[in-house]
Amino acid sequence: MDTQEPTNAEDIRRVIQKRLAAVDPTAGTQETTTIEWRGQLLSIPVIAMPVDLLNYNPDTHRVRAQRSLDSEKERDLESDPFGLSGQTYLHHLLIGDPADPSKVDPSFEALKEDLQQHGQSDPGIITRSGVLINGNTRRAALKELGQEHIRVGVLPSDAGHDDLLSIELSLQLRKDHKRDY
Repeated sequence: MDTQEPTNAEDIRRVIQKRLAAVDPTAGTQETTTIEWRGQLLSIPVIAMPVDLLNYNPDTHRVRAQRSLDSEKERDLESDPFGLSGQTYLHHLLIGDPADPSKVDPSFEALKEDLQQHGQSDPGIITRSGVLINGNTRRAALKELGQEHIRVGVLPSDAGHDDLLSIELSLQLRKDHKRDY
């Protein structure tokens, strides 16, 4: 995770705090998601956040290999990872076919179609400053669909660089044990 923060980080923190405070823990209906956290499982609260307010993770492993395909855009991403150019490049890579990012990935189209038909089943994961640790491709699909909100689990406020890398890796490597019908 880059040590830089989005320029809108304070605004995002305020929105997150308001939405977390609005949840009534005594109601018993608060959605949570579970992550591996410092050697144990931790349930974190899930809230709806505006799709356009959040930021793609410039260090996501999902597109690491493709980032260097366009050296000029890679430089923009390195110098200002949360700027318009860097975030636009990440969006392009997230929807692109890993073998040829100039083409839309068929699996991205399938995700987009699934989200349109069934809605979001799994929440993403965000930092308190609004950077997606998990759910970058879902956000890209929801943006493409014109959806206003994305459900996300909110990490503890003391989540550090090592925590973020560990969480992303554990979520990306987690096996899906669902059987095909």
